[in-house]
Amino acid sequence: ILVTHDLDEAAQLADRIAVVHRGRVLQVGPPAEIRNKPRDLTVARLVNLRNLFRARVMGHEADGTVLDWRGRRIRVPVGERLAVGAEVVWCIPTTAVDLAEGEPSSQTAGENRLQAELAAVTLLGEMARLTLTLPEETGERIIVSLPLHRVQGLGLTPGRRVAVSLPGGAIHLMPAPTAARMDGATVRRRGRD
Repeated sequence: ILVTHDLDEAAQLADRIAVVHRGRVLQVGPPAEIRNKPRDLTVARLVNLRNLFRARVMGHEADGTVLDWRGRRIRVPVGERLAVGAEVVWCIPTTAVDLAEGEPSSQTAGENRLQAELAAVTLLGEMARLTLTLPEETGERIIVSLPLHRVQGLGLTPGRRVAVSLPGGAIHLMPAPTAARMDGATVRRRGRD
């Protein structure tokens, strides 16, 4: 048994992780499951997921569920049926987000594309963390982790507009609490939030 606050260390050494918060076990599972499919928003925050967003279920199609994320359609191949109109929180690992070739309007199966602006590049050894902002004044940011050689090869610098790909298979849905702290600000139910 190893007790640690370092998720990377736990993922390297453990076959199973138990996320404990305030004396309660919130989720138990393999490291990849804990990171990619947290049970709820609390677990997602405790494992330091950076891409957490609120959305509303628009409907269901043959290939999955369609979400309304601030006026954008996001397709997620979800097996379970969520109630139309239900609020959810969706997340995607920083390593699953990719920069796409071509225009955001050229959707391919299982892929959600959108336009963003590169706000910052943080070098982390052989990897780089990119902070992307959406063109609208929503305050939403998407964090992307890419190998440094790819960032340098593409000439990615702050201010550049990029097409972003959010693979539907990497998106995980969680129930949305009625009031939640996301990105340091309290988000309450209102309109299309």
